[in-house]
Amino acid sequence: MVSLHSLPIAFRALFGSYLILIGVGYLMALVYMYAVVIEPHQQMGEGLVAGIVDEYHGLPKGQSLLEAALMGPMADKISVADRTSVLQ
Repeated sequence: MVSLHSLPIAFRALFGSYLILIGVGYLMALVYMYAVVIEPHQQMGEGLVAGIVDEYHGLPKGQSLLEAALMGPMADKISVADRTSVLQ
């Protein structure tokens, strides 16, 4: 069995930099998810799981694109009366 300690310094540097790169990529993905997905949904009053589900799951059953937009991210941009008249 080959151990990391017995490999030449070039291979150890290669494997080490690979692990560092994967770790940095993972951290960047978490920062992106927080900045783009979680924080805006928390400002709308949704929880962590609800924000991620809304972003990645798609439309709820039985809703059109317009209905999903007016009930979700665009809800604060239109009055309740206008929303009701548009959706009827």
